[in-house]
Amino acid sequence: MGLILCEKNSAVNPLYIDDLGLNIYSLEELCHVIYTYPYTSLDGLVNDRFNSFVYNELSLPVHGENSDDLLISILNFSDYYSSPEVEKFKQKMHDIRKLSKCDFYKNKGDYLFSSGKFGKAKISYDTSLKEASYQNTDAAVYGVIYNCIGACSANMFDYDSAFEAYTKAFSYLQDVLILKSIYFLAKQQPVIDKREKYLEYLNDRVERDWDQEYENVLTESYSCKAIEDFDSGLNTDSIKKKQYIAENIEKLKLKYRLMV
Repeated sequence: MGLILCEKNSAVNPLYIDDLGLNIYSLEELCHVIYTYPYTSLDGLVNDRFNSFVYNELSLPVHGENSDDLLISILNFSDYYSSPEVEKFKQKMHDIRKLSKCDFYKNKGDYLFSSGKFGKAKISYDTSLKEASYQNTDAAVYGVIYNCIGACSANMFDYDSAFEAYTKAFSYLQDVLILKSIYFLAKQQPVIDKREKYLEYLNDRVERDWDQEYENVLTESYSCKAIEDFDSGLNTDSIKKKQYIAENIEKLKLKYRLMV
């Protein structure tokens, strides 16, 4: 994820947003994060580092009786968002503050997951799960959260953790779509004994069209532009190919670090 600097004079010392793995250098970038990621904004974003950045790096003449008021004051001062947009954000903030902690961290996990921050999303889902245990929570809620944890683990290639989470999710929800996720894990797992473990759990509950769906996804992924560009980069002389591979490995490493 990257943001465009809008101010001519950006901060010398940026504000690091841990949830997003992102350094913020300008008022416009800060407003974008506050507005686009409300759950991150309302989950401890305002602290001593934040205040130092706002007052010392950006020199903003903004104040608030509490952290929520300060966030609104920053949005109003910047003119990056219109007044109706800021009012909409205020209402969203109000609605979020009324959520239970279980729902708050579940929703935060959803936001992070949609941004490809699977490791951070899993942490939020784990927190949601703990909060659910403190409440009189319906069993289906546990199933939904475990299913989300399974998806996070699968996207980070931690198939054993994904399998464990999916099986727990299925025990609560009895949803055939969760079985399909387990089946896809078996298709992706190259280790025979582990793959067989996943398949045995399905107990002949595999739907006829799952294989075709899996093949369709593979075909689509292999024909995407990123793969075509990569193949094109390999069709060069040996020196350029070696350099190209090294550069792409570093890009993939960075992408994975941001993902987790």
